[in-house]
Amino acid sequence: MPAKGPVSILWQIIFTFIPILDLYAFYRIKKLRKYFLFVVIPLFAITLGITFSFVLVELPSSDFSFEDESMTSENEEFLSLIFVPVEIGFQILTIYFVYTWSKRWNERVSNAHQF
Repeated sequence: MPAKGPVSILWQIIFTFIPILDLYAFYRIKKLRKYFLFVVIPLFAITLGITFSFVLVELPSSDFSFEDESMTSENEEFLSLIFVPVEIGFQILTIYFVYTWSKRWNERVSNAHQF
């Protein structure tokens, strides 16, 4: 159920770092749809695009064996070099959204209680 009064911006920010609670944080301030539209869907699309492009470029040859651990660790290092900055960027965007939208929520709720 969405919050009926002001929300703690600090707790909202903490919730963004915990899976599932990030959804709850945006649901409380009635911005879950926008969160999905601006953060979740683009992050999923970018992650999927990077993964598929990497897989298509690095298609194994006929003499490739999955037992070659050096190839696997190189792939993991390369993907982490790409994914970590992307995830950090989206986390910063999530914090920005929860901060600004929670602040607006609190202003709207406090103005509604004054009248």
